Amino acid sequence: MAKGQGFATWLTMAHGTQQGMEVTAQADNRAGHRWLPQFCSLPTLFAVMVVAELVVIVLALAPARPLRETFAQLGIATVFVQWLALLNVVVLCSMRDAFARWPARVGFIVAWLLAIVTTGLGSAVVHAMDEALGLRLLDGHGGLWRFALGNAAICALIAAALLRYLYVREQWRERVEAAAKAQVDALQARIRPHFLFNSMNTIASLIRTRPVEAERTVEDLSDLFRAALGGRFLASDWITSKLESAAISG
Repeated sequence: MAKGQGFATWLTMAHGTQQGMEVTAQADNRAGHRWLPQFCSLPTLFAVMVVAELVVIVLALAPARPLRETFAQLGIATVFVQWLALLNVVVLCSMRDAFARWPARVGFIVAWLLAIVTTGLGSAVVHAMDEALGLRLLDGHGGLWRFALGNAAICALIAAALLRYLYVREQWRERVEAAAKAQVDALQARIRPHFLFNSMNTIASLIRTRPVEAERTVEDLSDLFRAALGGRFLASDWITSKLESAAISG
């Protein structure tokens, strides 16, 4: 009778092991659901602004011009590029839920094209305002189409690399969080305290009266925990083997 109760306990614990493995698989599938990061968060916003400023510095230092003119162009370009970066961040942040419903490849292409279009339109608006107000801040950058298309081309290169980096970083972060949560859930499903206590009580009741069966019970319990925590074979295989052994011994 005690041996039957212990075997029923092991079956329940093995079922918990299988549930834990299913939780791990479900969490692994959820890890790829949102491929874009939260653009409205401060770390992502800071990364985008740093990349934008690095681009400004490279473009400002590339032509050979006097130092005073270089700093003037650097200040103007910084304001313009940071405004474009914030505009792209707001657009991508507002579209994140829509991107999450699409496949990663489709969402990546749409986000990339959206950044290019946003940069091109923003550049055209700034160029038109500069001409309308007579500020002449963009002298030497060509006409409206050249200015807008040139900035869109630069954005195409930078956005492809930045979106890829953010995609990889977000996937890594979500997989780490999902794996940690899955491990906790799996351990909670595998080792339930009252099942463990029942097994220990069963073993304690067998030690004095049937020591051989108590030793066999400890070995079986050790095999179960090794399977549950090591994950080297499924709990269903262990259950099948125990049922066959019970049928043979019966």
